[in-house]
Amino acid sequence: MANILGITTQTLRVYEDEGRIPFFRSEGGHRLVKREALLAFLGYKGIFVDDTQQQKRDVIYTRVSSQEQKAKGDLDRQAMHIIET
Repeated sequence: MANILGITTQTLRVYEDEGRIPFFRSEGGHRLVKREALLAFLGYKGIFVDDTQQQKRDVIYTRVSSQEQKAKGDLDRQAMHIIET
């Protein structure tokens, strides 16, 4: 988790000691965090933005290597295949 947040494991331990992120321990002693606690921490740090109220759109990316493939309709076929799937 430290590498995802871009911090060291020592900083993660400090955050735990300060109560910034409430961890609990697995039977093997690994630090675990509940999803809600992690999202709250990410929101506090400005890393996570709740965008559930924003309108979302799907984006389709297709490409071909040559103009010949484009002329044969390969690009359109790719897009239609993705849409139908």
